Amino acid sequence: MSELLIVTLTLWLECRGESAYGRELVATVIWNRMQERGLPAHEVCIQPRQFSCWNKKPHIVESECTGPVWRHCRRLAIELCNGTFVPSNGANHYYNPALCSPRWAKNMQVIVREDQHVFLREGKG
Repeated sequence: MSELLIVTLTLWLECRGESAYGRELVATVIWNRMQERGLPAHEVCIQPRQFSCWNKKPHIVESECTGPVWRHCRRLAIELCNGTFVPSNGANHYYNPALCSPRWAKNMQVIVREDQHVFLREGKG
């Protein structure tokens, strides 16, 4: 699987039901982790237990990988992969409170709530 496809799929699988801004916030998390960890976007995406869509083999229906949301995810992925993405804030984690209440989030700074996700910052606030 190509680097671009891994990042596009990560965005699409994680937040295809969110607003454009919500997708940009998930891309921001990927970007901030790239900077912090010194890794390319695709390696950030497939690190174990970082993005739930990769915790097991993702269910992908190729016919769904079209349309404006897919194209937006692909554009964000291109910007992440070529280093031109501009992050919107310092968030480096997120979760969906309707699905879980993770222990790791307890001591983090909430940056923003958007759509179904809470975006947080680990470390310096």
